Amino acid sequence: MRDFKAGHDIHIEGNVLITDQSNQPQSLVQYTNERLYEEREQRMQGRSHERKRKIKLCSVLGGCGEVVLGGVALLFYLQGNVNLSALILGLGSLAAVVFSLQYVYGRNEVEQRHIDAIREIDLILRERGAK
Repeated sequence: MRDFKAGHDIHIEGNVLITDQSNQPQSLVQYTNERLYEEREQRMQGRSHERKRKIKLCSVLGGCGEVVLGGVALLFYLQGNVNLSALILGLGSLAAVVFSLQYVYGRNEVEQRHIDAIREIDLILRERGAK
């Protein structure tokens, strides 16, 4: 038995279970159609923000990499080794493009969760005949 005394006004005997439902995640099936549309918009915005973050990061990293490779290629060019300079620029640019495509178009965990939730919302709305 436990006693809860809040300013000596409350005295409770026995086991007490307090459940706060406000923090419990709800299943998407329990949402109304209006709430599902709102949730879908929020998920679309979340996915968009995640994609913009990835593109921004990739742009910065790719730009820095290209500046470094350009400097190395310029150094070899000034030393008179034109073929090696062209090879470094070409392979560096190709590597940057491949890295960028894999990073930007690949899905990370956050983006995949948004995509899965959007698909589930679309399926629920289609089953209800609302879409």
